[in-house]
Amino acid sequence: MKMVSGFNQYSLITKSPKQRTGVNFICFRLTVLFCLFALSPVRAQEDKAGVIDYFSVTNQPMSEVITRLSIKCNLNFTYDASDPLMDQVISFEARNSSPYGILSDLLANTQHTFKKIGNQVVIYKRDVLDPLTAREGNPPVNNPVVPEIEIPIMTSQPEVMPAFKIDTIFVKDTIFRIDTIRIVDTVYVTKKNNSAGIETIPALAVDHFQNSTYRQPGWAMGLAVSPMASDFSLVTMQKGWSLRNFAVDANLVRNQKRWAFSIGIQFSQFAQKFDHQYDISTGGFYLQDTLDVYYTVIELDTAWYYVTDSVWLPLNSQSYHFDRINRVGYVSVSGEVEYTFFHRPAFSMHGKVGVLISMLAYRHGVMIDDDNVPLGTNFGDLIFSSPVVGVTAGVGSQHRLGEKMDLLINAFYLQYTSSPISDHVDFKPISAIGLSFGLRYYLN
Repeated sequence: MKMVSGFNQYSLITKSPKQRTGVNFICFRLTVLFCLFALSPVRAQEDKAGVIDYFSVTNQPMSEVITRLSIKCNLNFTYDASDPLMDQVISFEARNSSPYGILSDLLANTQHTFKKIGNQVVIYKRDVLDPLTAREGNPPVNNPVVPEIEIPIMTSQPEVMPAFKIDTIFVKDTIFRIDTIRIVDTVYVTKKNNSAGIETIPALAVDHFQNSTYRQPGWAMGLAVSPMASDFSLVTMQKGWSLRNFAVDANLVRNQKRWAFSIGIQFSQFAQKFDHQYDISTGGFYLQDTLDVYYTVIELDTAWYYVTDSVWLPLNSQSYHFDRINRVGYVSVSGEVEYTFFHRPAFSMHGKVGVLISMLAYRHGVMIDDDNVPLGTNFGDLIFSSPVVGVTAGVGSQHRLGEKMDLLINAFYLQYTSSPISDHVDFKPISAIGLSFGLRYYLN
């Protein structure tokens, strides 16, 4: 949108029936004075707007300052609200000044000025309205014709009287708004080929309705994560199943239709949280000790006499409290055999068995194997079994996600064959159950 504002210049045309030099001279002076009055800045009329005793603003945008000035002096201001000057934050204070003087001070050091047109005080940039108002005698093309006003000349009187004239000033604001909307649509029209061949039904990526062949024999890669519940415990007083266990494994698979053989690497962690408190108390009683023994014989009887001493042993109490998590981690090499016993194009079910050979990766915790040893034994002082062998078995489902990707969900059972600590066979081997979620990508 483009907005253009134009202001008509003021014109005065006089006409007399007879050419008299004195009358023409008076009319010419009135014309010049009126033009100077009409084109003079608004500051010449400051005395009509009154004087403001005190006017002050602090940290306000220019638009708010002009609004307050308009309310205080009852003037109408016109300006471009999108002008960046109206968003400028200023602080201003004036005493005993006219509204136009205040406005001149506000617009000082800016590219703006103002002019009173009709009952409006227009604030504008100097390069917008000045070229239009600076050229006298060249009114715009669309300006209405100002009617000529005749000034009658009194010929019956011998002396020339000054002539007074009332002029009509036209103020015209013309706003042009041009909106151009262009919509270009490209339409391609193709002629139907009647000689086309017989249409065929497109092949589905995954056929859910008809039996299909198994995946082609070849290699695949798999990645899986498995949350587990295990009975791992190295605290005699607290044994049970815990959900603080998981395993992550990556494998390479050889697919042979119903059969699949895989070998991979697995990282697993087993953890147990336990809370154990043990109290030991000694003393709190008298300890009696025999110092000497003697006897006397009276007739046929012997009388024994004991000399004893008693010592008070003070009470001594010690309390031990454990609240921690025992952890062990294993890195394993795994091998599995998988057999598919139910198959559909997008879904199949299988069973599998496997073997794990696990090496100890890390250990943190305390072993408590005897209630009489409350301090326990740190894992760093124990010899853990490594490697340990485990076996797995499970069933699962396989969901086809695309031509080269399957989703695998397996439920499995894991059982190690030896105790985690070889010197403490009273701790049974670790066993666990879990649910595995994995992806398999086929390379062929």
